[in-house]
Amino acid sequence: MRVVDRRSLSRDDTSRNSAARPRPHVLIVDDEPLVCQLMGKMLDVHGWHSDSLASPLEGLRRFAACSKPPELAILDVRMKEMTGLDLAQKFWEPEPQLPILFVSGGSRSSLEIPTDRPARFLAKPFSGQELVEAVRCLTRNSLGS
Repeated sequence: MRVVDRRSLSRDDTSRNSAARPRPHVLIVDDEPLVCQLMGKMLDVHGWHSDSLASPLEGLRRFAACSKPPELAILDVRMKEMTGLDLAQKFWEPEPQLPILFVSGGSRSSLEIPTDRPARFLAKPFSGQELVEAVRCLTRNSLGS
């Protein structure tokens, strides 16, 4: 049996290995483009496929265009065009069990996450490990793994 350290694989080797099984899809919406891209890169490295969008309206369009819903959405709580909770409500209309991770530099006390929905809050700033753990927890609970 050959053991391979994934970090030593080239991009072509990694894509060939992941072609055998599809990577879980995460939709990220945060109006801070750099934060959005960093979250996407952190998750991509850990085996998820992410779409990082800097606008809630872009997020709505991408969500509507998905042939199947993402396994998870990560939403900034405070955005200019609409709040993360408003966007979550729009995602939950057709997909009430879509897990959502809310992220914010503000306090959680102002966010009323519905208790009947799969959702969590993660305060900014957070580490890559904290992000990955929150995503794993939400996807594990929703996928029954």
